[in-house]
Amino acid sequence: MRVLSRHDCGTVTAEFAIIFPTVIAVAVLILGLTRVILVQLNCQDAARQAAYAVRLVQLEGSNEERSVQEAVSVGKKVAGEAAHIEVQWQPQSFTVYAACPVLSARGFTLPVTVHAQARGVRHEIPD
Repeated sequence: MRVLSRHDCGTVTAEFAIIFPTVIAVAVLILGLTRVILVQLNCQDAARQAAYAVRLVQLEGSNEERSVQEAVSVGKKVAGEAAHIEVQWQPQSFTVYAACPVLSARGFTLPVTVHAQARGVRHEIPD
């Protein structure tokens, strides 16, 4: 077994100084990717819930403007106030688009935004 000599002083410190930042960088990368995945799932859920809300409001007989208001309200409840919810109408259907920032805290927002969409079918209510 080799005994440490005076020339080996600081070897552990040097190795630690090289390895520690790498371990921290990998941990931050894993946590960041986990956050992106969670926001993506939440954003998709917000789009689906908003599309469902549009459909329910339409079944009540409300107009498109009221449907959009309800979609935005529900989408922001699910994904947070920083989310942007938009409804686009087609002749027989509609599409709800959601854009959600990955990190938003006290005015600070990362420039990463995830997007999701959900579609619904429009039905005319018989008189």
